Amino acid sequence: MSEAASQVLDTARRLQRLLEQEFDALKNRDLPQLEKLTETREALLSQLLYFRQTQESLWKGAGFDAVRALVAECQALHKRNELLLARQLDGIRRTLGALQKSSDDEDLYDRLGQLARRRSRLFTDDA
Repeated sequence: MSEAASQVLDTARRLQRLLEQEFDALKNRDLPQLEKLTETREALLSQLLYFRQTQESLWKGAGFDAVRALVAECQALHKRNELLLARQLDGIRRTLGALQKSSDDEDLYDRLGQLARRRSRLFTDDA
């Protein structure tokens, strides 16, 4: 393996490890860790993209088969992380929607958080 292939493979391995850490941070909803990882992920992706664009003939060569395979795996890991994030965001949107819907009904609770008299009468007058 050439020196260039070895360096690029090392960068791809670092990206792979980072994507695994990102997945764990997403599962744990660790926003500070996600922010740190995002910066590093972007830097690693930029390095790989720069090499691919500037050394296209090397990138397409047989000496870079392992690199291309690992980059494809990283792409799959990135898609997995995006899917988890999308699911989490969907859950948050549903929760916010439910909260907004209940807050739209002004007479449901009074300003102290108690059931409004009109609503409480509705529930007690049924007997």
